[in-house]
Amino acid sequence: RTIPSRDARAEGGYSMGGWGALHLAFTHPEVFGIVGGHSPSLRPDDGSLYFLGTGAEFASKDPISLARTLSISTLKSLQIWLDIGQDDEWLPDVLVLHNILAERGIPHTWNVLPGGHLWRYWTEHIIDYLRFYSRAMSPIRR
Repeated sequence: RTIPSRDARAEGGYSMGGWGALHLAFTHPEVFGIVGGHSPSLRPDDGSLYFLGTGAEFASKDPISLARTLSISTLKSLQIWLDIGQDDEWLPDVLVLHNILAERGIPHTWNVLPGGHLWRYWTEHIIDYLRFYSRAMSPIRR
C-alpha cells in the first residue's frame, strides 16, 4: 500500500531508466511528484529506438522537448534531481535539459560529479540518491 498522494510517490532511474523516469514524471505529474534522472540517456530524434518514434511522436516523449513545452506550473510541481558524471557521454544532452529548466525558472537539483556512465558511478552515489528521495518525501514537504 502507498500513501495516495503524488507527493508520496517518487521514481528514478539511471541511464535509459533515467530517461523513462523523467518522461513519466513530466507526462504524469498527477501521479509522481518526485523524480530523479541519474545519468539519463537523453536520445536524439534519429529513429534509432523505434519505440520513441520521430518528429511529433518523439517530442511527446522526449524529456528535453517536454521541458521546453510543458507549462511552467506543471514542471514546478515536481521535485527534480539530475546528476551525471563529468566523463559521461550523455553530459552534453543532460546539460541541455538542465539549462532549459534553469532558463524557465524550474527548481531542480543539478550535479555533475566525477565519473562516467558506469555501475561504479551509480553505486558510489546511491546514498546521495536516497538522501534526495528521503528529503523530498519527508513530512515537512507534505
